[in-house]
Amino acid sequence: MDLNKLDKLKEIDYEINPCCGLCIHGKFRMETDWGTCDAHNYEHLKHERECELSINKFGFCKMFEINIMKQYGMKSWTLFIKKKKENKTEDDVDFVEYMKSIE
Repeated sequence: MDLNKLDKLKEIDYEINPCCGLCIHGKFRMETDWGTCDAHNYEHLKHERECELSINKFGFCKMFEINIMKQYGMKSWTLFIKKKKENKTEDDVDFVEYMKSIE
Protein backbone atom coordinates (compact mmCIF):
# COMPACT_ATOMS: atom_id res chain seq x y z
CA MET A 1 0.00 0.00 0.00
CA ASP A 2 1.18 3.50 -0.79
CA LEU A 3 2.56 5.13 2.38
CA ASN A 4 0.70 8.39 1.70
CA LYS A 5 -2.56 6.42 1.50
CA LEU A 6 -1.65 4.60 4.70
CA ASP A 7 -0.91 7.92 6.43
CA LYS A 8 -4.23 9.40 5.30
CA LEU A 9 -6.25 6.36 6.38
CA LYS A 10 -4.61 6.51 9.78
CA GLU A 11 -5.16 10.27 10.01
CA ILE A 12 -8.91 9.86 9.50
CA ASP A 13 -9.07 6.91 11.94
CA TYR A 14 -10.25 4.61 9.17
CA GLU A 15 -11.53 1.23 10.38
CA ILE A 16 -12.98 -1.89 8.80
CA ASN A 17 -15.53 -3.45 11.10
CA PRO A 18 -15.13 -7.15 11.82
CA CYS A 19 -18.25 -8.43 10.09
CA CYS A 20 -19.88 -11.63 8.87
CA GLY A 21 -18.58 -10.99 5.35
CA LEU A 22 -15.00 -11.37 6.66
CA CYS A 23 -15.76 -14.16 9.14
CA ILE A 24 -14.85 -17.81 8.72
CA HIS A 25 -18.40 -18.76 9.77
CA GLY A 26 -20.20 -16.63 7.14
CA LYS A 27 -21.20 -18.30 3.86
CA PHE A 28 -22.23 -15.98 1.01
CA ARG A 29 -22.81 -16.11 -2.71
CA MET A 30 -20.84 -13.54 -4.66
CA GLU A 31 -23.89 -11.63 -5.92
CA THR A 32 -25.70 -11.07 -2.62
CA ASP A 33 -25.21 -9.53 0.81
CA TRP A 34 -27.27 -12.30 2.43
CA GLY A 35 -26.01 -15.72 3.49
CA THR A 36 -25.88 -18.13 6.41
CA CYS A 37 -23.74 -18.67 9.48
CA ASP A 38 -22.03 -21.97 10.31
CA ALA A 39 -21.70 -21.01 13.98
CA HIS A 40 -25.38 -20.41 14.75
CA ASN A 41 -28.51 -22.49 14.18
CA TYR A 42 -32.07 -22.02 15.36
CA GLU A 43 -35.23 -24.09 15.52
CA HIS A 44 -37.50 -22.88 12.73
CA LEU A 45 -41.16 -22.81 13.81
CA LYS A 46 -42.59 -23.56 10.37
CA HIS A 47 -40.24 -26.42 9.48
CA GLU A 48 -39.90 -27.80 13.04
CA ARG A 49 -36.20 -28.45 12.59
CA GLU A 50 -32.91 -26.67 13.12
CA CYS A 51 -31.91 -24.30 10.34
CA GLU A 52 -28.81 -22.30 9.60
CA LEU A 53 -29.16 -18.70 10.69
CA SER A 54 -29.67 -16.23 7.84
CA ILE A 55 -27.28 -13.26 8.13
CA ASN A 56 -26.20 -10.10 6.34
CA LYS A 57 -22.51 -9.78 5.45
CA PHE A 58 -22.30 -6.39 7.20
CA GLY A 59 -23.61 -7.74 10.52
CA PHE A 60 -21.47 -9.22 13.29
CA CYS A 61 -21.54 -11.19 16.53
CA LYS A 62 -19.15 -12.09 19.35
CA MET A 63 -17.94 -15.22 17.53
CA PHE A 64 -16.16 -13.27 14.76
CA GLU A 65 -13.07 -15.05 13.50
CA ILE A 66 -11.25 -13.72 10.43
CA ASN A 67 -11.40 -15.90 7.32
CA ILE A 68 -7.72 -16.46 6.49
CA MET A 69 -8.34 -16.53 2.72
CA LYS A 70 -10.17 -13.20 2.85
CA GLN A 71 -7.47 -11.78 5.10
CA TYR A 72 -4.82 -12.86 2.59
CA GLY A 73 -6.76 -11.19 -0.24
CA MET A 74 -7.08 -7.94 1.72
CA LYS A 75 -3.29 -7.64 2.10
CA SER A 76 -2.36 -4.54 4.12
CA TRP A 77 -6.02 -3.48 4.42
CA THR A 78 -6.27 -5.97 7.30
CA LEU A 79 -4.32 -3.41 9.33
CA PHE A 80 -7.57 -1.46 9.56
CA ILE A 81 -9.83 -4.24 10.81
CA LYS A 82 -11.20 -2.91 14.07
CA LYS A 83 -9.79 -4.71 17.07
CA LYS A 84 -12.09 -6.21 19.71
CA LYS A 85 -10.32 -4.43 22.54
CA GLU A 86 -10.96 -0.73 22.97
CA ASN A 87 -7.84 0.41 24.81
CA LYS A 88 -4.48 0.62 23.12
CA THR A 89 -1.61 -1.09 24.93
CA GLU A 90 2.16 -0.86 24.64
CA ASP A 91 2.06 -4.09 22.62
CA ASP A 92 -0.01 -2.49 19.83
CA VAL A 93 1.91 -1.79 16.65
CA ASP A 94 1.97 1.64 15.00
CA PHE A 95 1.06 0.48 11.50
CA VAL A 96 2.58 3.45 9.66
CA GLU A 97 5.91 2.90 11.42
CA TYR A 98 5.66 -0.84 10.76
CA MET A 99 5.05 -0.35 7.03
CA LYS A 100 7.99 2.06 6.80
CA SER A 101 10.24 -0.41 8.62
CA ILE A 102 9.62 -3.28 6.20
CA GLU A 103 10.39 -1.32 3.02
